[in-house]
Amino acid sequence: MTHPFTWQIELKQHTPILHFQGQYASSGATLRATELKPKLDRYIMANLGMKVPSDWKIGSTDALNYKLKIHIHGNAIRCTRNNIPMFFGKGKTPILVDNSSNLEQGDVTLEFFCLNESLRKCLSEIDWNNFFLVTNFGTRQSKGYGSFFPNIKAIDPTSLVGLEIMADDDHSYRIDSFFSPDYGDQTVTWNDIMDCISDVYKCLRSGINEKGLYFKSLMFAYAKQHGQWWDKRTIKEQCFPAKLEEHRHKHWSRTNPDPLAEQPIIVQGQTPYPMFRDNLGLSTIERWDDYGITVNRTSGSIKRFKSPILFKPMMSDGRWYVFLLHREIPQKYKNTTFTVRVNRSELPFKTYNDFSMSDYMNFVWSIDNYEKYVETEDDEAKDRANGILNDLEEIRANYKK
Repeated sequence: MTHPFTWQIELKQHTPILHFQGQYASSGATLRATELKPKLDRYIMANLGMKVPSDWKIGSTDALNYKLKIHIHGNAIRCTRNNIPMFFGKGKTPILVDNSSNLEQGDVTLEFFCLNESLRKCLSEIDWNNFFLVTNFGTRQSKGYGSFFPNIKAIDPTSLVGLEIMADDDHSYRIDSFFSPDYGDQTVTWNDIMDCISDVYKCLRSGINEKGLYFKSLMFAYAKQHGQWWDKRTIKEQCFPAKLEEHRHKHWSRTNPDPLAEQPIIVQGQTPYPMFRDNLGLSTIERWDDYGITVNRTSGSIKRFKSPILFKPMMSDGRWYVFLLHREIPQKYKNTTFTVRVNRSELPFKTYNDFSMSDYMNFVWSIDNYEKYVETEDDEAKDRANGILNDLEEIRANYKK
């Protein structure tokens, strides 16, 4: 018999969760209350519309006074560590709850217990769809890992585009668009979806230069539109000018010229150099294999900066949908000075003070032709490029400015 102060919510797990600590995975654990409850507490307080009553909290803390248990149905399936897209942690084990079990009650059950009547009423009225739209779990969560959603029959993706959802007191997410990869008769797996997310994100941030495919970064194009030379190009010009020229001749020709080759207008004496890519997530240590170097970025005030872009993959009626969300850059991160070390050289950089995520999204999804940023060397690279172009064009078609 269900206790009058206890109720349940059924969830479906859509993508593997990468645990912060490997020992949790070894016991078959998946979603954990220690991560979910603090995120839910912040979401509740941000969307409450009034001051949180003191009797809702546990003592002098900001934790809300209710208990949460998580029940997992079926057996957890471990994914091998080889070839997992965007997975870099050696000590973390990904877990996937089997979506083929077709359990009517869903893969995961959240069980709540609360004695406070007004808090219990608030919990019962939460928009769980909105909470899980802006919330993933575990490591690499901004890239779509650890995606859970209430166990509903179908999702109408077009109805979600344009929604603004408060995640916590610091920021809100906007659902900009979505795409739905289709491989014809071939089954689309979660691994395929994560590959698609990885490629789209690379196009938005750093570009792609691997396995015969070269895709000029759309962030580079955005920087040039603002009369700026982004940090990657500046490092190459300052430290490896000959290698940079060789690279340009390799990928672009007279018949297919580099669409962004012209030097932008640089204000006389403008230093330090602006950083653009790191507005989409700070990379303090970066390996440039083509140059055989490691690039280190250090700042006295910023140690970590989470990507303001969030990918939310979900399956509905046997079809995958990937939602693209963004939040704005905190002001304290803008115009921050970094020292970039390359071999024995040190260069001063700053994050671009006028950078706006909304402006960047409007810029990217108003580009009329993504093909001009692509060069391929063989059929395999061309097939991959075509898949990326299809995803970008679908995001553009579904984008709400």
